[in-house]
Amino acid sequence: MENADAMPLPAILAIAGFFTVIVAIAVVVARALARSYRPVGEERSRADRLQVGGVRVEAGITSWARHPGGGEEAPAMRLHVRFPFRGSSHDAELVVRIDRALVAGFSPGSTVHLLVDPADPSDVAIDRSRSPVELPRSR
Repeated sequence: MENADAMPLPAILAIAGFFTVIVAIAVVVARALARSYRPVGEERSRADRLQVGGVRVEAGITSWARHPGGGEEAPAMRLHVRFPFRGSSHDAELVVRIDRALVAGFSPGSTVHLLVDPADPSDVAIDRSRSPVELPRSR
């Protein structure tokens, strides 16, 4: 006996295929977003870790560019910096979210304060106590 109200197999397969494509697209988008936010989170973690044992240095910003992620009020920026450390010059790249009102202070030619790992001068982060990247939020 056949059920006259049953959905035909090709329609069921088409619906299942549609939802499979939607899920695959969602996974790809989620991975891309996570990848674009990862450098921002890593820099913030380094800053927290280096706040205790890091060496404070001044660096010159040599270039900058917008990085995917962030938002309209606090875009993610890719900063290239050059700083002296133990008698030689070092270059580093940092990805950090900077409040729009503070972005001009991070333009090329500006000075930024860094925290540097004394054991590894390639391990750097923004010293937020001296170069704030966020405005205080009111509640």
